[in-house]
Amino acid sequence: MLGKGSDPASRRALWQANYEVAELTAKVGAPADALDAHRQALAAREALMAETPGDSDIKTDVGRSLTAVAHVLESIERPAEAEATYRKAEAQLIGLTSSSGDSFATRVVLANCRSSLGRLLHATGRLDEALSVYRRARADQEALAAVPERQPRYSAN
Repeated sequence: MLGKGSDPASRRALWQANYEVAELTAKVGAPADALDAHRQALAAREALMAETPGDSDIKTDVGRSLTAVAHVLESIERPAEAEATYRKAEAQLIGLTSSSGDSFATRVVLANCRSSLGRLLHATGRLDEALSVYRRARADQEALAAVPERQPRYSAN
């Protein structure tokens, strides 16, 4: 298996594959296993981020993993932990979007994180907070939709 001596790109690809296995595990109805798998992917991604602090793609991957962990926590009715994890992901991703290394992928992950956080807040009866978070998520989505090079191109053929 790839270890610390492997190049970061190979290790990033490995942990992306493990992240996808965790997603599939959640979809087949094994939330405890999915939570463990997502936490393992998160820990590996955080270690990789510590080794390559200037890599914004890895930082985005950490935000994506945090959001996935929060989703699973929410699904197993651990709302306080889910909220704290969503907020940690949001803070991580906001830091990236305000930096010069901002990317479309980071903004997509942030918008998804905020939508999920809004849903959780709504479900727990915190309607004013949910509305505020939903508004930020909507602004994120509108900004993403306005990026011309990301618009679908259709041909007359």
